[in-house]
Amino acid sequence: MILTPFSYVAGWKEILNTSAGLLQQGGVIGVPTDTIYGIACLAQSSQSMSNIYNLKGRNGTKPLAICIGDIEDIYRYCHVNVPEQLLRDLLPGPVTLVMERSDGLNKELNPYTSLVGVRIPDHAFIRQLAQICSEPLALTSANISTQESTLTVEVLPLKLSCDFQMHT
Repeated sequence: MILTPFSYVAGWKEILNTSAGLLQQGGVIGVPTDTIYGIACLAQSSQSMSNIYNLKGRNGTKPLAICIGDIEDIYRYCHVNVPEQLLRDLLPGPVTLVMERSDGLNKELNPYTSLVGVRIPDHAFIRQLAQICSEPLALTSANISTQESTLTVEVLPLKLSCDFQMHT
């Protein structure tokens, strides 16, 4: 599935800046990716991650992936043991790479494992959002745990039974 690049939407920079502000205030937001819709918060905020688990009804031992804006950021948050060219061949794209986490990540992010899933979606909005925030986003699918994934923005509030400010 290919989603329309967000940069073509009128007012996208304003939406991007508003989204970054909400994240920096501890919020959880719905975001498009290159595959499905997700929900995200700042991975360095333990309270925000707790809010994601509560919103989804997710078991606290199930890990969250991180989303970053650039390949260079992987080296800040992970111990990389694959050639950089392999990273460049796969990312950005619809894959999650599992790597050994570094001390640069919040210790409360996935505390039951030394591994972390890393995404750089091929979607301008979420990549630029991660770049503006200058830290990793905790990212997971926008649905109640064990339910179907969210493929359209219109069903986000229904899937999660919560209020959303819609900026489409």
